[in-house]
Amino acid sequence: MEKKMVSVGRRLSLLWLCAIPLLASCASLHAERGESEVASQTACLQWFESREATKATESGEFFSPDRLLGCFDGTIERDDVGGGTRALGEWAEDAAESRKNLVIRSHGGDAEVALAIAENLQAQDATVFAHELCASSCANYIFAGVVDRRITPNTLVLFHGGFSDQSRSRIEESLERHYAQSGDRISEIGVDRARLLASFDESRMRQDALLRRAGVDPAVIHAVDANDASALPAELCGGPSTLPRNFVYFSDDDAAQLGLNVSEGSILNDPPLVNRRIADFGRAFIACRLPLNEIAQ
Repeated sequence: MEKKMVSVGRRLSLLWLCAIPLLASCASLHAERGESEVASQTACLQWFESREATKATESGEFFSPDRLLGCFDGTIERDDVGGGTRALGEWAEDAAESRKNLVIRSHGGDAEVALAIAENLQAQDATVFAHELCASSCANYIFAGVVDRRITPNTLVLFHGGFSDQSRSRIEESLERHYAQSGDRISEIGVDRARLLASFDESRMRQDALLRRAGVDPAVIHAVDANDASALPAELCGGPSTLPRNFVYFSDDDAAQLGLNVSEGSILNDPPLVNRRIADFGRAFIACRLPLNEIAQ
């Protein structure tokens, strides 16, 4: 997937992800909780069901059935046209209530925004339920960044890198192209470059600290980004295909070794099933299971 600077004001906002909306599930999220909480979780799932699956590719929307439960569907945005990302951020930031539950279906979005939301969720010991799909910045930060992670049935959790050496190099290359084209409108290019790269480096430190606090190996970002998915054996990618390999995921055992333990449910990680699910929704790419012994160190 091509990652690029989309404007001067958003030069650090890479296009991290593709969209993969999936089928809804009506399963109870946590049977041991009280009746009122189960009822509100059911209301959240009903809200997802009421929305067309393709909505997951659009601006994020937020719904809160009660003060402890939040539901988010769609793209995590910096320029929040619909207000959903802002509402999620405000709900996550509000420290008046602790032990919140977030149910999220998202193909990802702006990495810096997702990172900030994840930091607040982690600080409040929130539980995150990945529903059907949690990819890119959703997987990197909102799912991986909390200790209590849960999965509804047939859910994909897909990674493809974040704030890493590789993405920093891509940003440097994008900046050079930008300066070559528009440098005459920037009074001090060196200062501008240093400011933007310092911002990236700060985000990388926050990212790694977030993951370590959650007991997750930052290799889910750095090593994944350093690997060439095109070199993986075809059987790890659901068989031979000419489609681009945009995401990776892990087996249950490998996820546990990376610290991505799941408190409830199981991530969908059988290669043919994963790509069949993606194909069912007309997406022109595939994902591959990345074994730990294939991760570049």
